[in-house]
Amino acid sequence: MAAPLARVIRDGQDQKIPAAELVPGDLIVLEAGDFVPADARLVESHSLKISESALTGESEPIEKSADAQLESNTPLAERVNMVYSGCPVVYGRGKAIVTETGMNTEMGRIAKMLDAEEESSTPLQKKLAQLGKYLAIAALLICAAVFVVGLLSGMELARVFMLSVSLAVAAIPEGLPAIVTIVLATGVTKMAKQNAIIRRLPVVETLGCASVICSDKTGTLTQNKMTVVGAWVMEGDFFDPFVNSGEEVKRMFQLASLCCDCKVEMIDGQRKEVGDPTELAIVNAAEKLGYSQVDSQSTMPRIAELPFDSDRKLMTTIHNIGGHLMAITKGAPDQLFARCTSGDIESAKAANEAMGRKPSGCWPWPFARWMPSPIRSLLLK
Repeated sequence: MAAPLARVIRDGQDQKIPAAELVPGDLIVLEAGDFVPADARLVESHSLKISESALTGESEPIEKSADAQLESNTPLAERVNMVYSGCPVVYGRGKAIVTETGMNTEMGRIAKMLDAEEESSTPLQKKLAQLGKYLAIAALLICAAVFVVGLLSGMELARVFMLSVSLAVAAIPEGLPAIVTIVLATGVTKMAKQNAIIRRLPVVETLGCASVICSDKTGTLTQNKMTVVGAWVMEGDFFDPFVNSGEEVKRMFQLASLCCDCKVEMIDGQRKEVGDPTELAIVNAAEKLGYSQVDSQSTMPRIAELPFDSDRKLMTTIHNIGGHLMAITKGAPDQLFARCTSGDIESAKAANEAMGRKPSGCWPWPFARWMPSPIRSLLLK
């Protein structure tokens, strides 16, 4: 997870060096797409957002600020003036002073904890060890009893000894390990058919004993990606944009992709996405509808912009479209509604509330657009 190279300013010169050569006190430069090479204190930030999901489990990018003044005991997830090793920069840019490197970073402390963790035995291994102990004790007691009874009955010492040893060998279940291994291997095969890969055989039995499983789903059971599942336009209709989208919806996504700073590139046949998850979802939706962000930007170039910030809660870009200037704004609904000068604002507010109430974030039925207007209005309320 460590960044192989770090962009650092030394002796007044901007240069790239191996991240392993960083030392506390170095001034590093961060831009969208970079991985933070070491723990550092921000000294300059411009709309900087960093994804700390690998460190804190927080799925949304964290907005960082070099001007924040925090208490020394501030929890890790709330230290907005710090950046941490291994976390990717998804938006903006900044500069920071390195404070910790290597195993002294927060990610390094997690690595130490993992190395220090002792591997415990599974319930099956404990039960088999207990069974082996019971069998050994029982075999010794029975062999001792047979040995004594044999001597008392007048049998020769050598013959009684060989009989006792043979009995002890026969009491040991040599086939048990092989049978247990075969049964567990069968379980692993069945789990593999369900797309669950088991690394250690005894874990199969342990998993079968589980009645409740608690898991952090973000990035573990999911891909930690956002996807557009619904759209709404001023006609008052909800759309699945990839099933029944009209020209208005397609145009909306094309313009929305222009108001995004994320990057989607193909490098060595691999798709590389860099940027804010919300913006990536918009750009990917526009691509599915046939509008490439790169092509749209070439025909409708960006003239100026107002970057997103926590105070304004909006991002605005100005484009030259067919010789005319157009401002495209995206952001928090409450801020957008307050700036609108035309259109059915009440219906837009109702649609926003309706989408927010749905678990999936949109109407689950693509045919909602064909519902009678009174019913649709009632559902919106």
